[in-house]
Amino acid sequence: MKTLYIANATTRNHHLHYRVPEVMKLFDHSIPAGTQWQLPPQHRGPEEIAYVIKQLEGYGAVSRDAIKREDGKRFSGLIYSEKPISEEAMRNGFSEDEQSAIDRALQEHQRGAISADDKVAKLAQEAGTGVGSLEVEITEQGKPGDNPSDLNKSLIQVQRPDRPVSSRSRTQANRAARG
Repeated sequence: MKTLYIANATTRNHHLHYRVPEVMKLFDHSIPAGTQWQLPPQHRGPEEIAYVIKQLEGYGAVSRDAIKREDGKRFSGLIYSEKPISEEAMRNGFSEDEQSAIDRALQEHQRGAISADDKVAKLAQEAGTGVGSLEVEITEQGKPGDNPSDLNKSLIQVQRPDRPVSSRSRTQANRAARG
């Protein structure tokens, strides 16, 4: 008999909901952070396992052998496998989940900067003046006693073809390119 293990490689508890073919009932199970759970025996037929995997993948779960996510692909922190999921695979999942969260935050920061740029450009147009490129600097706020050099900082430059780029942005871009 085959089986399916589902691991939660996140720092938060996951409440898993799934269905099996030809049954209208919604099944659910809580998977605490950093643990794994085995699909119950009554749902371990080949059709049921394939059906559950399809649902898991729709929510960003990946196979144990494919934890390294592709660019642009969402990773929910759930890992599935026919065999128990190793500690190393769980650690890889934790780091991928963390990187996925960082990538999502950066995208949101960029969307916010673009929105602010659009508002500034509209106000400048209404006032009859021009506007240069917009720079948004985002700095992580630390706790008292944190070393300022350990905090994350990012400079987002909204570039438009018809606007000049500041020398500060050019310097930041050159530093980032050099690593």
